[in-house]
Amino acid sequence: MLYYDLHIHSCLSPCGDTDMTPNNICAMAHIKGLDCIALTDHNSTGNVRAMYKAAQKFNINFIAGIELNTAEEVHLLAYFPNVSKAESFNSYIAPYRLHIKNKAEFFGEQYYVDENDDIIKTEEDLLISPLTLPFDDAVKKIRSFGGVPVPAHIFRSSGLVSMLGFIPESACINTVEITKEEKAPQNYKTLISSDAHYLGDISERENALPCENNTAEILAYLDKYM
Repeated sequence: MLYYDLHIHSCLSPCGDTDMTPNNICAMAHIKGLDCIALTDHNSTGNVRAMYKAAQKFNINFIAGIELNTAEEVHLLAYFPNVSKAESFNSYIAPYRLHIKNKAEFFGEQYYVDENDDIIKTEEDLLISPLTLPFDDAVKKIRSFGGVPVPAHIFRSSGLVSMLGFIPESACINTVEITKEEKAPQNYKTLISSDAHYLGDISERENALPCENNTAEILAYLDKYM
């Protein structure tokens, strides 16, 4: 069994605490006994390379991810086979971002950091703004970069079912994210992750996947029909 938390935000997400740096996140995941984690900042993969390097120090498998806010304001997680694919996808979605200035006093700062947790620069545009990229197009493009789309917290605010009322069959989604209190939708695999914005919120060693601790196998499991 593979114990995981595949929905974690760093200090690049405006709602992420400034303590959510690569080494702090990996250290907390190590303390909690997790085997695999993913970084899923809002509309950016800007800190995934630093997280990958930090995770190596703690012998934790790291999956490069992102949490998109689509044109419908649906939150969509995406997991990629490696950092380079994630960064290439980040370049692809750049033109779809709205250039709305972040109000740090309201939303929080958005910091790019290196593997030593040193701040490199500050993101000026508000990353939680919706993209102009529709959900269906986002799903297709994620797969074109070798990634796996997983709708985030589908029954909560900005979740797919909450916003649209259903899971579109045309998207061929195989896995969705729910909370442990929610009932799994029929015929879908589920992830239960923390959506952590603070170190203490990172998952305990309680949610597991029935696969080996290998990124390719994890992604194959998530994108395989039940």
